[in-house]
Amino acid sequence: MTEELDDSEKVKGKENLKLEKIDELVKKGELDPSNVKFTTWQDKKNDDGEIIGTARVVQEEDEELAKVEYICPRCQKHGFKETEYKRPFWVKCEGCEKSFSIPRLKDKVKKKKKPDV
Repeated sequence: MTEELDDSEKVKGKENLKLEKIDELVKKGELDPSNVKFTTWQDKKNDDGEIIGTARVVQEEDEELAKVEYICPRCQKHGFKETEYKRPFWVKCEGCEKSFSIPRLKDKVKKKKKPDV
């Protein structure tokens, strides 16, 4: 089991957190982008707004399982798995075994909206 990293030990920034497995599947012809019914790519940020993790989810039309590629925001392990797609959507890291959510974008926007004064 991988240890959870302290925030000061984490690699930060989108340019440093590369996801390549799903792109490789497309290049090999194992994933057809024109046959995708759901896709999202979301970054996970710390309290200072720095990107410390990321997750990409793709589900094809005829598939029950979604392909999930991620960099864990807690331990920064790069992982890939196929898992059932259902809301709320959670990913369990294969390294630290902690879970993190991938919220609907609609819910994410509502959360950022400032309250009326």
